Amino acid sequence: MNSRYIKVNSKIYLPEWENDLSEWKFLTHQTDLLKKRVVTQKSFENKHYTFFKSFPVIDQVISTLETNSDSLRPFSELIHSNDNFYEKYFIDEIIESILKIYNLSPTTQRFLLLGYVNRQDNHNQKLNQENKISFFKYFGDNKFIDYVQTKKIGLLSEVPVSEVVKYSIENKLDPQKSLNNCGIDIDLNSSFFNQLETQYTLELLKTISFESHHPLSNNIINKKLYHRKFTKPELIGHQIIKIILDHPSKKHESWTEMILEFAGDPRSKEGTRYRKWWGILGEKYIKGFEKLLSQLDILFFLDALKEFAIENDSDMKRMFHSRKKFLTGLATHDLIISSRLFLPSEVKKYIEKNQSNISLSYVCDLTSSKRKSIIYIKVGSFHIFEGSHNCKIRIYPKSPPHTLLPFDSPSLKTIEYREITTELERNFKDYYSNNYISKSHSTNGSWKKHVIQFIKPALTNINQKTLFTEEEYNRFRHSFYRTLNPFRFGFSSKFWNK
Repeated sequence: MNSRYIKVNSKIYLPEWENDLSEWKFLTHQTDLLKKRVVTQKSFENKHYTFFKSFPVIDQVISTLETNSDSLRPFSELIHSNDNFYEKYFIDEIIESILKIYNLSPTTQRFLLLGYVNRQDNHNQKLNQENKISFFKYFGDNKFIDYVQTKKIGLLSEVPVSEVVKYSIENKLDPQKSLNNCGIDIDLNSSFFNQLETQYTLELLKTISFESHHPLSNNIINKKLYHRKFTKPELIGHQIIKIILDHPSKKHESWTEMILEFAGDPRSKEGTRYRKWWGILGEKYIKGFEKLLSQLDILFFLDALKEFAIENDSDMKRMFHSRKKFLTGLATHDLIISSRLFLPSEVKKYIEKNQSNISLSYVCDLTSSKRKSIIYIKVGSFHIFEGSHNCKIRIYPKSPPHTLLPFDSPSLKTIEYREITTELERNFKDYYSNNYISKSHSTNGSWKKHVIQFIKPALTNINQKTLFTEEEYNRFRHSFYRTLNPFRFGFSSKFWNK
C-alpha cells in the first residue's frame, strides 16, 4: 500500500494530509461534478414530469419517450401512482414503443411492471393479448421476473384474477405467495390483490368442510374481508354467509361465531346491523342461521350446567352427561328449529369476558334464579324448556300463550325465573289441561325415556339410541327384555338391536 495513505481499518484507507491537499481537492471536484449531474438529471425529470401531468396528446408522449431517456422514469412513476394517467396512457401504442428500449433502469421497470400488475382484473386487460405477452416477456428477458412461472400461474390469461386464484388453491398457496414466486412483489392495497384475496376467500370456502375449524375464519374477521363490495346491494359477507349455510355439512361452532361476530344475531330483529345483513339475505338464511345459533346456545347452556356439576357431587356429574347427550343429540340430528337462552347476569358477564366477539343481543336476562340458567328449544311442534342445576325439564306440545309470556319475542329483555318455570307450567295447564311433561332429572336417566316417548312424533328417521349415554342405553336395553310390555316406551326390538 502506498505510504501516502493512512489505514483506518481492514477495508478503508484515507490519504495522508499533504501541504497542498491535492487529494482532497480532487475528491471535492469529483463530488461537485456528481452533484451537477444529479441536479441536471433531476431538472430534466421534473420538466418531463410536469409535461406528462399536463396530459398531452398520445403522439407527443410517444415522441418524448423515444427521444428523451430522462422521460422514462417520470412516465413510469405516473403509470404506477396515478389511476387517470394509467387509464389514458397505458395503451398498446405507447407500450409497444417502450418495449423497443432495452436499457430501462430497474426503478423504471419496477414502476411499469407494478403499475400494470396492480390493476389487473377479469374485465379490462388494457393491452391486447399479444402485447400483454410481450410486456411480461420483456421483464422475463431482463431477468426482472420469472416469465415461465408468471405464465404458469395464469397472470398472462385474459382472466388473470380467476386463473391466479385457481392456481393458488390447487397448489395450496395464497395468491401473494404465488406472485412472489414469480418475482412480483404486489402492492397489498392494490385493486388486483383486493380482487385476488376476495375471490380466493370465496373459492376456498367452497372447497373446505365446515365440520372443523379452519384458519380462513380468523382471516375473514382479522382482515374484515366481509366488508368488501360484491354486487350491489351485497357485500362479500353476504356471499360468505350463503356459502356456509348452503353447504350440507354440519357446522363447527367457530363458523357460527364468525358470522355472529360481523352480522349479529338475526333473532334480535333490530338495529342497522340486522338491516345491513339479514334484511338483505332474507328468511331462508335467517332460519338457517337460527338453527346454527341453537347449537351455540346449547354449548353456552351446557357450560353453565357443567360448572355447577363440577362443584357438586357425582350424581350431578352423571346428570350433566345425560342432559348433554340429549341436547347435543337433538342438535346433531338437525332437529332444533329455534332456541333462546335465559341467563343470569353472572353467566352473561362470564361469556362477555371470555368471548367478547359473541353477540348476546337475543339472550334474555334471567333474574332471581340463584345462578340457574334456562334454554328454550323448539323441536318439531314441541316447546322444550330445560334448566340447569336441579331445574325440571318442561315440554309443551304447542306454544304457550303469548298473551301470558312472549318468551321468544326480542322485545322481552328480562324475566324472573319463576315466570318461565312454575308460573308458565301453571298457566299452560289452565289453558290446555295436563297434556305436557314436567320431569325432574333422575340420576338413572329414567326421565329421558318419558321425554323421548312424549316428543316421539318429532324424532322420525333418527336413531333414538344417540340421545342416550352408553350407560343409559345398556340399562334400558336390558330392562326392555325383562318388561312384560315391550312397547311401553315406544321402543321396538328393532331399535334396541341397532
